[in-house]
Amino acid sequence: MVMPSSGPISMAQAHAEFGLGYSLHAYYGCDSGVPTSGAITLGHLYGKGFQPYRYWELTFDSLLPGNHVTPQLYELELHETFGGADITTPGTTVWASYGTWYGSTASIVDNNTGTSWYQGQYAGDNRLGGTITIDLGTPRIVKEFALFYGQGCPGNFRVTVYNDNASRRTTSFSTGVWSGWQTFRMKP
Repeated sequence: MVMPSSGPISMAQAHAEFGLGYSLHAYYGCDSGVPTSGAITLGHLYGKGFQPYRYWELTFDSLLPGNHVTPQLYELELHETFGGADITTPGTTVWASYGTWYGSTASIVDNNTGTSWYQGQYAGDNRLGGTITIDLGTPRIVKEFALFYGQGCPGNFRVTVYNDNASRRTTSFSTGVWSGWQTFRMKP
């Protein structure tokens, strides 16, 4: 839901859209055009918020130091609300870009943390930079996502969302745990 473009806006609406609480100063820079310092009003939030996107792309840029050299992903969940249910299903379309792959890319949305997908490697080649793309079928709002990964834990990765090439939007994330579940909030 994008914030209304006119009329009243409540802090409850702002929190439901951005998940940043009920203090207006928490909204500094929460979206383009919202001040990062100085005076901020609810009016700055008109028309701001999460947009629906059909394609959701994950690119590993680096792995945590001392870890294995191939990114290994067991499960990926997409949530329309903060703390919400996973909107991917075993029938969700998933594919990967270049490289040698082990396991099925579909295993990352099969709701089974016992199956995994990972990029293959050749001696001295860590195969970073390949992408996993999820097609939601129709544009949907995703406010947060969760990854369950094992060896080859990402250190830095990018998420690109789009409906077509003109609408591409990329946000970078960093992790801090070696394995297991970690949840990340998308930026509007």
